[in-house]
Amino acid sequence: MDAQAPPPPAIVEPVPEKPGLGRVASTDLYARSARERELCETASHPDWLYLAIQPLLVAGAITLDTQVFKYDWSVFGGTEGSTFVRDIGPELLGLTWGTFVGSFLPSMPKCSPHFASTVPPEGQVRTPLTLAFAFAFFAGVTAPIIDYIAIGYVPPSWSDGERVSRVVLASTFAFGAAFIPYLLPPATVRAARELEKIRATVSAQGGFVTYTTSF
Repeated sequence: MDAQAPPPPAIVEPVPEKPGLGRVASTDLYARSARERELCETASHPDWLYLAIQPLLVAGAITLDTQVFKYDWSVFGGTEGSTFVRDIGPELLGLTWGTFVGSFLPSMPKCSPHFASTVPPEGQVRTPLTLAFAFAFFAGVTAPIIDYIAIGYVPPSWSDGERVSRVVLASTFAFGAAFIPYLLPPATVRAARELEKIRATVSAQGGFVTYTTSF
């Protein structure tokens, strides 16, 4: 008895061409077009300007905290002072310090000319959320320390409640402000997000584009 004839070979359709890109394989990890190369170039370098602005804001907050809000009774014409006005100091310092600490991770490079990441069809499987919370926790812990080092001598007239409130306010504002760089992102994050939006995931049977936003 003759053996059964083998099945015909599977027909594999060629990888579709993309306008301006030629034939693109799903394993192409480099930037594929002029626009992608431009975005990757922006995302491949730290946003030094964004990082440089944050220490200036912290320095300004410390100056206001130590020279204005700490001595509110003389600056604002009061005789006994206002706890509410003095509390603006740690709030402002916590806000700027938290933004400063939280800006490190988003400002770091997000792309390489030889590896432009693509979100897989099943969606984003990695997230910087854990590191973001770690930076926020660090900012919240260190903000009250920075505040009390900056203000120096604490007047005896300050109550224990006010001293505790400065710690709570500085810590709370710093923790929340550490997420501001994700809402008002540096150039590296903006370029990386735009690059992810235009990256195409191509299969052997066809292609589709995955639109995503990264935290």
